[in-house]
Amino acid sequence: MAIQNERREHINVAFSEGKTARWEDSWNGRFFVNTAFPVKDGERAVVISKEGTEQLKAEESAQNKRARLKTLIETLPDLIWLKDTAGRYVNCNPKFERFLGADEATLKGKTDGDFLPQAQAEIFCRDADAALKSGRPVTTQQWVSYADDGHQEFVEVIHSPFVDSNGVLKGVMGIARDVTAFKRVEEDLLYTNSLYKTQLDLSLDGILVVDTSGRVMTYNQRFVEIWGIPEAVLRQAADDVFLEAVLDKVDASEEFRRRNGYLYAHPEEKGFDEIRLKNGRRLERYTATIIDDHGAYRGRSWYFRDVTERCMAEERQRKLTEQLFQSQKMDALGQLAGGVAHDLNNALGAILGTADLLLGETSEELRKEYVDVILKASERAGDLTKKLLTFSRKSQKVSSVIDVKKIVDDTASILRHAINKNIRVSVENHAAKTGVVGDDALLQNALLNLGINASHAMPLGGTLVFSLENVELDSDYCEIVPFDIEPGEFVAISVRDTGGGIPPDVLPRIFEPFFTTKEPGQGTGLGLSAVYCTVQKHLGAITVYSETGKGAVFHLYLPVTGRAEVVKADKEVVGATGTVLIVDDEELIRITARSILSGIGYQVLEAANGVEGIKIVKERGKEIDVVQVDMIMPVMGGREAILEIGKLDKSLPIIVSSGFSKDAETAQLISDGATTFLHKPFRPRGPCTSGRECHRKSEGANGLTVHSE
Repeated sequence: MAIQNERREHINVAFSEGKTARWEDSWNGRFFVNTAFPVKDGERAVVISKEGTEQLKAEESAQNKRARLKTLIETLPDLIWLKDTAGRYVNCNPKFERFLGADEATLKGKTDGDFLPQAQAEIFCRDADAALKSGRPVTTQQWVSYADDGHQEFVEVIHSPFVDSNGVLKGVMGIARDVTAFKRVEEDLLYTNSLYKTQLDLSLDGILVVDTSGRVMTYNQRFVEIWGIPEAVLRQAADDVFLEAVLDKVDASEEFRRRNGYLYAHPEEKGFDEIRLKNGRRLERYTATIIDDHGAYRGRSWYFRDVTERCMAEERQRKLTEQLFQSQKMDALGQLAGGVAHDLNNALGAILGTADLLLGETSEELRKEYVDVILKASERAGDLTKKLLTFSRKSQKVSSVIDVKKIVDDTASILRHAINKNIRVSVENHAAKTGVVGDDALLQNALLNLGINASHAMPLGGTLVFSLENVELDSDYCEIVPFDIEPGEFVAISVRDTGGGIPPDVLPRIFEPFFTTKEPGQGTGLGLSAVYCTVQKHLGAITVYSETGKGAVFHLYLPVTGRAEVVKADKEVVGATGTVLIVDDEELIRITARSILSGIGYQVLEAANGVEGIKIVKERGKEIDVVQVDMIMPVMGGREAILEIGKLDKSLPIIVSSGFSKDAETAQLISDGATTFLHKPFRPRGPCTSGRECHRKSEGANGLTVHSE
């Protein structure tokens, strides 16, 4: 009804005013554009209604799109602007207004030069012109300053040409996005890479980084210097090529190749080993996997450190330390010599005197008594000699299980023979566990030094007590002592004297090398320093307590071990068969050995030197089951004889006998073909048990037959 009334009003206007009337209305959801114009007779009017529903919708859609686009442009965090082909601003968004410090109305019709510094204006104009000429977007990056608050941003600017619906070029649109954060990250990354490269180049280690496919990612100059890799190989950047280039430089090349393959096959493995090069250099190699933030395996890094100079320095230090110990041993031996010579002369005197008595007419009972005296005196002299040889030998690596109770007993025995007879030497053992991993010669040297020093503090006599007990050292104690020790069970060796004590001003310095309170020429000042070093080598600790006039006590703490080395007692040999060749230049030794061995059933052949021994082996080798060879002989010595016998019959067991030997020489003799070592002087069980230990294993050989109980 309302629509009809509205139409009448518009038609009446057409009648009354004689004008064309236009209006819009809708009917049943449809939109109409109406036109009414009068007919010339004035009595009629013509009304034309044209439906415009779709057109209206299109216009509304376009308006909505323009509104949304305007909202989007105004709210985007980017700078957005539009210029015509002459470079004049047409419109922009609010952020661009902030950038130039002017609103859109002010910008319209003006150029970059009206707002920007000349240099920046020229860049903006240049990039816009390039986009217009090329018909393609032009992208650049630059720092810009905002006019409103002066802050700076690093932006990525895109100038793009735009055209109308007919394809006519209308101008250029600019968009600038803030990429300052990305720029900072890029700069940080560049800095990190630069720092990494600098550290890589300055590193004393040769460094190689390889990805999962074996492609070389990076390496430093030190790596090239260590391995001497040619430039042509470096350019290939492949780990397998690098490997082939260095293999001929490595001593154990196949083991080197195998180890590399294993590590690449086990990405989770870390590695450390030492590499010896054919030119004498020594390298330490470390390797670890590269894992990213997501836990993925990305490759492997290798580090090569040239430790040749360090190893040489350590070897020099080892030799100097060894010389220090040997020097101190010789110093101690010099102080022991008088007492030891006295006791050896006593033993020899007893042997000679009793032997003279045996030459006379004596009863059977006295004869047995005299023989017993000779045997005891001989054993006593031989035992003392063995202890001195053990003490004087050069020490080897601390690695075997030793019984410190036996070492203490042996030390006390030597001191009883060597120091002032008015000093009573005793041993008190309260320790259930006395096994330690160590070197018996070093420890005995340390204890002898302490004992000798104690004897000097008691010139008129006194008491020297060695005591042993087991103690538990906790972590609190281990942290405060100046030794690298671990908490656990230790055997404590205390060396206590009743001398005058150590003055308080001297006590803090007693372990310093070359510090001594003795007159010049009377002491090296190395004794207690050597003791200190020995304790360190055994992963132990040493303390001292003293009061003036009340003596001193040294406490040595050595970690006990659970390792056990059982020495089985020799069984008494009561009967045997077989043939033994004795090669010794000393007739008395040959006579003694022949008497001992033939007395229990062996057939004995004799030779006075190596040449005679080899001749007998050539002539009667099939009869001989064991050869006993002295180390030092005229014409041909023991080692030469062993080598020649080995050439004749490698399966023939050889016993080396000597009153003195160095560990290295004994090891070399065993390597040359000797089977075992027999120390002189020996009792009947010595050659018998040695023969039993090394009898022929080969099937069908005559062999030794030994009966024991």
